[in-house]
Amino acid sequence: KESENNLNRLVKHNILILFSNFYKIKNDWERTIEYAQNAQEIRLNFSEEYSNLAIGYFKKGDYLKAKEIASKGLEFCSSSEACDFLKFVISKTEEANN
Repeated sequence: KESENNLNRLVKHNILILFSNFYKIKNDWERTIEYAQNAQEIRLNFSEEYSNLAIGYFKKGDYLKAKEIASKGLEFCSSSEACDFLKFVISKTEEANN
């Protein structure tokens, strides 16, 4: 039962991330954030939801929130590519604030 529950959480998380990615491609930052937040509430702590949240807030001009989320996402990144992207967002927020 527990493994089935974990699988259901993972599937739901992945569907939410797919929607978040879809809206990111469409430059719909509100929905990008909405679906990434919903994925984050499942608490699997994958870096992708943090990446989508960070870029969404960055594109909306909320650099402080983008930096905060990207910094938190660094705790969960599982690949150098994911970590590099989050670090890139942090550097861009610092440039935007100067």
